[in-house]
Amino acid sequence: MTTQRPAPEKAQRPAREKVQPRAPTTTADDDGGTDRYVDDDSATGRGIDDDSGAGRGIDTGIQYWRLTVDIDRSPDKQMRVDVWLWTTRMFKTRNLATQACRGGHVKVDGQRAKAAQKVGVGQEVRVRKAGTEFIWKITGFVPTRLQASIAVQCYEDLTPPPDPALRGFVPRRDKGLGRPTKKDRREMEKFLGDMAKPKDRNRRRS
Repeated sequence: MTTQRPAPEKAQRPAREKVQPRAPTTTADDDGGTDRYVDDDSATGRGIDDDSGAGRGIDTGIQYWRLTVDIDRSPDKQMRVDVWLWTTRMFKTRNLATQACRGGHVKVDGQRAKAAQKVGVGQEVRVRKAGTEFIWKITGFVPTRLQASIAVQCYEDLTPPPDPALRGFVPRRDKGLGRPTKKDRREMEKFLGDMAKPKDRNRRRS
């Protein structure tokens, strides 16, 4: 007959010192600034209690504040065209904007523009990208690349809608029909002609 051994007692953890959270210090701003978070005394972890509800009542040490960004709309302000295309999120990097200018894909007021050309408020910028010509009218400048909600306030989009006649024919099947049968594929090949025939990749080149 086996006897069960008593379970070992768990070690008692030392009691932690209770820390009173400091009063939140926030700044109110109603001019449409962007929300940011900063660390308040992150070395000790004894910051303010986050009153936004994200911390679920836990002392997180995060202080909430707002950062305002002023858009420069003065007529005397000028900026390089490649920098403006990058700050307004027209290109992912400034290097791509510079390459587009060097390749002749960027025009300012109808003339080809170099990357170092200065542009101002009221000028028209045309960019040809991915087979489409985009037209923007400059209305402001920001010092660096920011989020899209601020970038759209720096230009007026004058790009015309695409012509539906230029779009290619896209065959569609009704929902629920499943994959096309052999008969459907023969009819498709008969309708498309040589376009539907697969290319012979194993054919030797003469």
